[in-house]
Amino acid sequence: MSDLNKNDYYDLDGGGIIYPYLANGHWNHQFRTEVELDAPVDVPRIRRALEIIRPRFPSFFVVLAKRKGAYVLKKTDKLPEVVPEVGLCRMFDLKSEEHSLFRITYAGNRLGMEVFHSLSDGAGANVLFINMLAEYYALAGEDIPRDHDVFRHGGGYEQADTEDSFKRVYREEGGKPHNRYEKNAWQYNGGKADTDLHLTIFELPFSQLREKYRSYDTSLTVFLAALYTKALARVCLAEGGSERDNIKIEIPMNLRGRFNSTTLRNFSLYFDTCVTADCSEKPVAEIIGQLRPQFAEGTSVDKLRDDIYTNVSQGEMKIFKALPVPLKKAILRIGSAFYGENLFTTPLSNVGIFDLPPEIARHITAADMMISSTRLNTLYGVTLSYNGTLRWCLSSVVSKTVAEDSIARVLEEEGLEFNRIVR
Repeated sequence: MSDLNKNDYYDLDGGGIIYPYLANGHWNHQFRTEVELDAPVDVPRIRRALEIIRPRFPSFFVVLAKRKGAYVLKKTDKLPEVVPEVGLCRMFDLKSEEHSLFRITYAGNRLGMEVFHSLSDGAGANVLFINMLAEYYALAGEDIPRDHDVFRHGGGYEQADTEDSFKRVYREEGGKPHNRYEKNAWQYNGGKADTDLHLTIFELPFSQLREKYRSYDTSLTVFLAALYTKALARVCLAEGGSERDNIKIEIPMNLRGRFNSTTLRNFSLYFDTCVTADCSEKPVAEIIGQLRPQFAEGTSVDKLRDDIYTNVSQGEMKIFKALPVPLKKAILRIGSAFYGENLFTTPLSNVGIFDLPPEIARHITAADMMISSTRLNTLYGVTLSYNGTLRWCLSSVVSKTVAEDSIARVLEEEGLEFNRIVR
């Protein structure tokens, strides 16, 4: 593919660059958004909606290719596959050019979108998903006003939508390299998967949740991270771990507001919280007190700028660019072993509000997001708020449910009402 014209492909961005190199025959990284409609999914209408949005969102309609010893995302006129739901987050065939590198699934009223992470992060992909829903209902005769922010993408916004914001911040704002050293984290089930990906959803009324986290004078994300930490500390000790073991929650952050970006490609970074397992019976307020300074440091714009600089500068090294793909794979896999999933216990991604125009929202009864399995971690958490409800989705590749049971007990101790849904 070395003869690709520059207009035919996108270089992998600073967030998505690692995933093709770490992928193997049993794993590649993805995430999933799904909604429950008020009627069964009309498959031909979904396909037509995809045809309508394809020209407006070119960075999603791509396949993986190689150019000059590097992976790139090659533009394609192929649509994603639209298939019955069979399990969750089925692996993508990265060598195939038959479909774009995202997938639409359906099961009764449930409509899902699974995205290979090199294309986008959750915030960017959800813009595509909502625009697809808009066309889906417009085709059914629904009058969809286009003054909502989600429609300020596509078409004439292509340059901003497809920007590699990591490289732009690196060029314009600079930064300095920093040491990535962190303590290793305790791993649930020893980091070993023993079943297919399955899902537990804790559904909580947002109003009571807001009252609770405000009573602690903190944010929703800090409060949820404290609950998660306490629940997992109990599991750690119950499984024979030490009170000195590190319960570390990886917190992804959407960088668009901090660095003036509207890109629909990847523009998120992560930081890891760390509280030792002796917090298992401490009050939530005390755990929040330990997390507050960690969140302040992790979300500092200066630190984030240096993180971007460190990541991009390493990828831009001429010696690295000159290496063939097999050597790049080896180097990135070694780096991942030292600076990857062993550094955190589980992710907790608070995606925020799934904001839909009312003409679409009246057809959507629930919305969820989830993360697929990773190479080492065995439990993954995502929260999404919609229509007055927060749904905390825990996807897992462990057959036992002690982590989910522990979270339920902590929620009960905090006096929070919830429904527990298992799939």
